[in-house]
Amino acid sequence: GHQPRILIWEVQSRTLINELKGHKYGVLALLFSPNMKYIVSLGFQHDGYLNVWNWKTGAKVACNKITTKVHTLAFSRNGSFFVTAGLRHVKFWYFDPNGNLPKKPASIQNSAQVLDGRSGILGDLRENNFVDAVCCQKSDHTYFVTSNGLLCMFTEARLMDKWVDLKVKGALSIAVSEQYIVCACTNGIVRLFEPVTLKYIGTLPKPHPLGVDLTLQTGTTYNGSGDPNEIYPDTVSVKLDAETGKLSCIYSDHSFFIWDIKDIKKIGKYRSFLYHCDTIWGVEMIPSRNSTATTTSFPENTFVTYSADSTIRFWNFDNNPISAGGNEPGSSNIKRNIYSKECIKIVYVDPDGTYKSGAVVAAKNDENVEAGIRTLRISPDGKFMASGDRGGNLRVHDLDTFKEITYQEAHDAEILTIEFTNGCLPDSPYLIATASRDRILHVFDINNNFRLIQTLDDHSSSITAIKFTNDGGRLISCGADKSIIFRSRQNNGGFVTYHNISGRSTVFDMDIDITNKYISTVSGERRLNVFHIDTGKNVRSYKSDTPEEVNAQEGSLVKISLDPGGVHAVTGGSDKSIRLFDFSNGNILGKVLGHSELITGVKFTPDCERVISTSADGCIFVWKISDELVTKM
Repeated sequence: GHQPRILIWEVQSRTLINELKGHKYGVLALLFSPNMKYIVSLGFQHDGYLNVWNWKTGAKVACNKITTKVHTLAFSRNGSFFVTAGLRHVKFWYFDPNGNLPKKPASIQNSAQVLDGRSGILGDLRENNFVDAVCCQKSDHTYFVTSNGLLCMFTEARLMDKWVDLKVKGALSIAVSEQYIVCACTNGIVRLFEPVTLKYIGTLPKPHPLGVDLTLQTGTTYNGSGDPNEIYPDTVSVKLDAETGKLSCIYSDHSFFIWDIKDIKKIGKYRSFLYHCDTIWGVEMIPSRNSTATTTSFPENTFVTYSADSTIRFWNFDNNPISAGGNEPGSSNIKRNIYSKECIKIVYVDPDGTYKSGAVVAAKNDENVEAGIRTLRISPDGKFMASGDRGGNLRVHDLDTFKEITYQEAHDAEILTIEFTNGCLPDSPYLIATASRDRILHVFDINNNFRLIQTLDDHSSSITAIKFTNDGGRLISCGADKSIIFRSRQNNGGFVTYHNISGRSTVFDMDIDITNKYISTVSGERRLNVFHIDTGKNVRSYKSDTPEEVNAQEGSLVKISLDPGGVHAVTGGSDKSIRLFDFSNGNILGKVLGHSELITGVKFTPDCERVISTSADGCIFVWKISDELVTKM
């Protein structure tokens, strides 16, 4: 961003020691010098500066300008030089043999000196794009990988000594130890070479193929031999711990594998984690199905997240909720898979592979704007999962078989919200409602093969949330037109408006309390409002500002969830914060920050012990609620 700062923290005390300002547009890379006297910072291409800082005093002690596109920097073992690498660019920047900056000339005592740099001699490879660099800690060699899949070695004299072809489409990252050079490449390939000689040692097993069905990948041993017909995520970053022999790899679909390469003849997977690789649009809890347990009923406290990467993922963080075999009576037949302890099932809504193309770095494109799950609901009886995508299409999956049982092109724009009635209650209708950015609200009858029974167009802008009361007798919607519309169900099955509230800002989300008498809303005014459902009257209004925030007018409250006991409310904001309210008096019991983008979903777990939040940053956070608050709930 504009005028970026470099912040230096003391890890033990978690205090900010210093703040360095000197770049204009963005900082691409940071590195401490081996003697811990300096920090080197590399700016974006448009910023163009390479700065050396005395981080204790905050002074910029040396700098130089780089005009080409640079990707990385790396220090030599003794700090006598560091290298920068980029497009047709390898440059060595020199300190003295002890790793200190050379003495300044007297004429520039008060300003930063010019950093001394010399270009590497590239020879035949001068047209290459050098994407990563690392300096050997044993010798004075420096290793580089290029975007077209070459591994190169430079001597201390800046001369290219050797290079080998990795036989891949491209390389993305490199790590080195006394034993190995590790090259991270496209299509999940990681190759190992011997330092100095560049002799080939071996290739790591492949990670999971894109579009993997976790429920089929059960068992205890990891094969990883790789199917030539499958597409694998690119390996975008590697780090090697030489002491333990653990190699950490991050892949382009945001998955994270730790490999054990201590014994090169028996490389094994030590840990692996599968995550969303794009914005997560929200979270839903799986209802408990004790009364109607079926073979695929999920373990308790399972929740589901849905994302712009066109996947729906089921998670469970309880210890050992799933058996390896799943054969105990009444147990889930979702067996433990070999890729992830927490992620127990992935549903790919787009089998044609938008997800695949998006996760492979080389094929990243934004042509398919309709990809991505924008909203999702689980029916109260736990039988159905309805999802809406960016293109306005409604899909309903059977949660027992995960088969898609209906697909409807319901809207002209993205579906923003979906709601079910509670079909378990006697005499109550079994309906599903969808609402979209196209201002239209549709109601479908589930028992009648998901037939459309009513279309409502009384909003004048995007509809952001809809709610049914427990018996399906009331339908409430809110939107960007600042209104909340209350409707009641008539004898003929249609819904008719009985109250319309017009506010002062967009109403983003709503939730109904456990008594079904009150509905709470959050809006751009940073307030939590509570309305009586029968009359539509506003009965309570709470400010979301803590005492120290009274003058801060940033952001809106965009998500709300009431706990199952109706005692507390949790809200998520566009200011990236999560607030816990006492629902009876509006007191703010706590405010936490952690996400780096706006909050897209917040939910209490059924046991009220945790809050789960999702964000546009692609992360899921699980927050523990203090025991004294849990007992109140």
